[in-house]
Amino acid sequence: MAAILTVKNTAGKGRRAYGRHPACLSLPLWQALCYMKAKIDDTLLSRNRKWNMREFDPKRMDRLLSPERYQSQNPEKVLEALGVQAGMTVADIGAGPGFYTLPAAKLVGPQGKLIALDIEPRMLERLHQRADEAGLCNVETLVAQEQRLPLADAVVDVVLVANVLHEVRDKAVLLREVERVLRPGGTLGVVEWRKVEMEQGPSFAIRISREQLVEALQATGFTEIEPFPVGPYHYGLKASKRAAAPVS
Repeated sequence: MAAILTVKNTAGKGRRAYGRHPACLSLPLWQALCYMKAKIDDTLLSRNRKWNMREFDPKRMDRLLSPERYQSQNPEKVLEALGVQAGMTVADIGAGPGFYTLPAAKLVGPQGKLIALDIEPRMLERLHQRADEAGLCNVETLVAQEQRLPLADAVVDVVLVANVLHEVRDKAVLLREVERVLRPGGTLGVVEWRKVEMEQGPSFAIRISREQLVEALQATGFTEIEPFPVGPYHYGLKASKRAAAPVS
């Protein structure tokens, strides 16, 4: 009688089922194949988590567009604080279904460009649908993978990283990538959850305090680090990439 084989996860707790043992294969060979499949699955999962720009269930993406969220963090006010203007190129990292993307696309206008990046294609599909419905033709969606943003050097005026950095394992890598794609003198805006105990948002343990974020930005070489208001549950910091040295 064929039995269902389960293989212990190689990168975490629990076990993963891989179906019934086919009669055409010996049990040891079937076990070896299942173990290899488990290793591949865990490697792919680990790669996503390394970049991990938005570890959020896409099935719940509409929660990211709820009226309550607009009340707690007004995207237009955040973008205004970052100086987003017509004609700019703006990158929204961890864009999700476009909570900040669409308001930013309206601000930069048809002469500007909005680049939305996320590791989850279904988020970007929803964002693209919403942009089409809003008649916005200046939005480009890109799937971000591994530990490098799919953008050339110094091509963006403003980068927004909202409600994302606390989920990124290697924050220094992401901040260095942001610095790379920003034009000299460009602006980075970070929105994060306040590091206080509250029912809303991620666990206290993974939150980043304002002081920790300032240190990380300074270590990456950002200057002119200033706070800006977001709402009752979040704080904002904006910083500048150093301007290019004058040619002597």
